[in-house]
Amino acid sequence: MGMPEEKKRINAVIDMDMYITIMGLGYGISEAVIRGFKKLLEEKEGTNHKEDSLKSNDGLVPALENRIASLEEQLKTKDQQLDRIASLEEQLKTKDQQLEKKDTQIENLTNAMQSQAINIHDMLNRLSAKIQ
Repeated sequence: MGMPEEKKRINAVIDMDMYITIMGLGYGISEAVIRGFKKLLEEKEGTNHKEDSLKSNDGLVPALENRIASLEEQLKTKDQQLDRIASLEEQLKTKDQQLEKKDTQIENLTNAMQSQAINIHDMLNRLSAKIQ
């Protein structure tokens, strides 16, 4: 068994946009920090070769394409949901208009029935007066 590798825990505060972008690439925060440190060391040592860079980014393009496809699918779903909401709002407007019409019809019928009740009451009073 070999000696355990020494490690150092670090804390860093980074811009939220950068954090979201890095997470969107599919890297964990530790992996992203380690890659960044390695890149700095390569630049410092002059070993930052384009070929090495291309090899380290081989998985980046497919990961980004997958992320873009996922986001496009989410947008499509959201658009469909917004269309559905607009349709439901239109249906609610129609129902509200129908309810207003029914309220008016009920009010008119109530008024008509009250008028008929008053007429019947008057007729009964007249008949009663004639009979006496």
